[in-house]
Amino acid sequence: MRTYDQIRHILGNAVDSAAEGWQHLLNVAQHAVTRFKPVSDTNADATAGPYKASRWALLAAEVHENDDAVCVRLEIPGMEAKDFDIRVNNQFLVVSGEKHVSREHENKHYHLVECAYGQFERWVPLPRDVDENKAKASYKNGILQVILPKSATTVHKTIKIESD
Repeated sequence: MRTYDQIRHILGNAVDSAAEGWQHLLNVAQHAVTRFKPVSDTNADATAGPYKASRWALLAAEVHENDDAVCVRLEIPGMEAKDFDIRVNNQFLVVSGEKHVSREHENKHYHLVECAYGQFERWVPLPRDVDENKAKASYKNGILQVILPKSATTVHKTIKIESD
């Protein structure tokens, strides 16, 4: 019986560890998982054979701030700068666009298609109010970077104490 209890304990720990890992992944990725809506099924799936292009993709983001601005970095490979629409809605940076299918040879039969294509919209929460009119964006090597200056009411100012 002792061996049975040890095996049960080991298996229980393994299940708990796996469940904890999946929960952590879900918590981290829940906002980054983005739905892609195909513009037309024939366009996205014509050469994929029985494998359809993914309707979901992970658009991972990093948000940090300094004294003057909030910086957002999004991993969105396979696009061009002209394919994005970027705006601020309340305290969210909203990045939308369309990722087009880019296939060199149309007559190939694909066995695996994990890339997502189509229209998407990703909402990234911002930690502070920003001045969207002074925002700057760049796109290089699959990374979209948006620098959003903090609004005048958000910028921290040190107040010196006057002595008598």
